Amino acid sequence: MRPDTPQLLSSFREKDPDVRSVLAHVLHTGLRQCGTIGLVAVLLYVGLSVSGLGYDLTWTYEAVMNGGVDQQVVIAGLLVVAALSTIGLVFAQTRCSLRTGRLFGWGAILIATAVATFEGAVRSSFSTEYVILLYLLIVATIPFRPAQVGAIGGTVALVVYLLGPSGLAWTGEAALSAGMAKHLLFIAGGSVLVTGASVALYRRHHSFGTTQASLQKSRDLLRRTQEVAQVGGWEYDPESDTVRGTVELYDILDLPDETRFALDVWLQFFASDSRPRVRAAIEQCLQEGEAFDCEASLTTAQDNRREVRIRGTAETKTGEGTQITGILQDITEREAMAHRIREQERLLRSITENVSDGIFRMVPGDGLIYANQAFARLFGYDEVAEILALDAEDLYAHPEDQTDLLSMSEDGTQSDREVVFRREDGSTFIGLLGGSVTHDDEDVKYVDGVVIDITDLKEREQALKGERDRFETLFESLLQEDR
Repeated sequence: MRPDTPQLLSSFREKDPDVRSVLAHVLHTGLRQCGTIGLVAVLLYVGLSVSGLGYDLTWTYEAVMNGGVDQQVVIAGLLVVAALSTIGLVFAQTRCSLRTGRLFGWGAILIATAVATFEGAVRSSFSTEYVILLYLLIVATIPFRPAQVGAIGGTVALVVYLLGPSGLAWTGEAALSAGMAKHLLFIAGGSVLVTGASVALYRRHHSFGTTQASLQKSRDLLRRTQEVAQVGGWEYDPESDTVRGTVELYDILDLPDETRFALDVWLQFFASDSRPRVRAAIEQCLQEGEAFDCEASLTTAQDNRREVRIRGTAETKTGEGTQITGILQDITEREAMAHRIREQERLLRSITENVSDGIFRMVPGDGLIYANQAFARLFGYDEVAEILALDAEDLYAHPEDQTDLLSMSEDGTQSDREVVFRREDGSTFIGLLGGSVTHDDEDVKYVDGVVIDITDLKEREQALKGERDRFETLFESLLQEDR
């Protein structure tokens, strides 16, 4: 059996929480409508009878208690309808569950049918059409499953069989009279028609629920995306000179939801240096249809300073002229982070450019990719670009020193060692080379190093060594003379 047949349609699809949500909404709306209609009908019935407009009822205690059975049955019926209507309104207000609402609707149909049937039998004015109309009204307003609708029709027929004219409760005979058979046949035919209609109605509810659920999910996704990206949507209608936006736009501007304002009022939020630029972009977009994208500063309704990115695109709608639709993104945090990064870069640049030691970064296969000004001066160059354009091997007086450095790097070691370097003019100097190695898996990613010119230190060291050797020679000569 296919899953979309009437037998499986309801139970299969009601497992979807989105469909159940829509059915519950339909239920609450139906209970509210039925309850209101029932109370209005009771009040109208009572009002017309009190006014003497054809309804032979006397609304005094004595008349009710001592009146005939006909009057008491009618009054009891009115009280039952008023009670059911009130209960329905309470269920709708408290947003009862789908199961509770259906049980109440089923019970309401049976009770109302019993009252109407009993009243008709007592007053000899029973009308099957009234029962069918009541059955159809409640089924149309409460979203029963198709199988439940058929079962309700069967119970309605049972109530009529028991309480209707020539029914089992009155005659004590199970055999059907001609009149009862006619009533039951009419109810059976009506039940089939109502059940068939309920299948189509249930399909409509399901289709509506699926569409609404999909639309709500899209709205929720858009809202969450706007919240994460801190983006608000806006629209400007030049004909009414009205700017309106999404909830996120009002959050950015610190405004209540659904606020609408003229373009000039909206532009007042922007800083004085940004306002002319934003206005010009909007006017050009309207006149030439050219989209715009710019950054600006604004002050919110609560005097909070924000940096924003505003974008807009012209759209021509039939019968409405040209409008602008766009977004406003809060980039305050991004700008603050960019400012901190720029400050850190400036500080790092200041440190590296002002130290006397040469700092560099070398990538195996690419050579030098960074050097500070002190590094360039060590090698006799005026500009850093000049030394970056050289092959790193040209900086060594003995090229094998570079190979040794890379070999040490591959071993993951860090070392400070003396290396003889060559300047631009061909002269050499002794540098103390230190570095740290960064690996990418097993390969060397890059080497960061420092070069310190120790030529003067080495010369003083050599001079000191010469003085020490001369002193030791003189001391040994004196010792030999003493002997």
